[in-house]
Amino acid sequence: MFKLLVAFLAIVSAAMTANAHGEDKPGPHGGHIRMPANFHTEVVANKDGSFQVYLIDLQFQNPSVKNSEVKGYVISEKRKKYPLKCEVMNQDHFYCIPGRQIKSGNLIINAKRNGTKASIEAKYSLPFKAFDIKTNASPPCRDAGPFKSLNLVQSSEGMKGFTCGNIEIFRNRNDLPSLRQNDHRKSFSLA
Repeated sequence: MFKLLVAFLAIVSAAMTANAHGEDKPGPHGGHIRMPANFHTEVVANKDGSFQVYLIDLQFQNPSVKNSEVKGYVISEKRKKYPLKCEVMNQDHFYCIPGRQIKSGNLIINAKRNGTKASIEAKYSLPFKAFDIKTNASPPCRDAGPFKSLNLVQSSEGMKGFTCGNIEIFRNRNDLPSLRQNDHRKSFSLA
């Protein structure tokens, strides 16, 4: 009975820790978050099987590549390891290509941000699960009336914006969809 209680408390503690560090909602680039040290890793999966890895601070801001590095690998369900080849892109993130694309398994990231090496590996399950974003956690949709959820609009470049019912909110004017006549959506840009 004692072992069962300890196991239960460990599971509850792990779930609370994950949610406390923002692992249950998208990061600033629309990716999945882990906290391997006094910084976060955010991974955005691209359709071609590559990954964008952002090393961000505790406030989920200020991506850094200065005096930083990302190493890692993917592990298939058959436990085969395929190393990542990572390089700096756009001076704000790392672009990583796995040695082989896998449909399911794990992505393991070993990171160093601004000279601080992560104390643990950041582990991500593949394929990534979609985020469940509810209106009580998302300001643009709080007063949406009958609409009950906010949907994330993503592309290979990361988060593009949100939709709430027939209202669309995009981060950049260039991401606005072209509207057809008789299209009753309302689209707004935050930029």
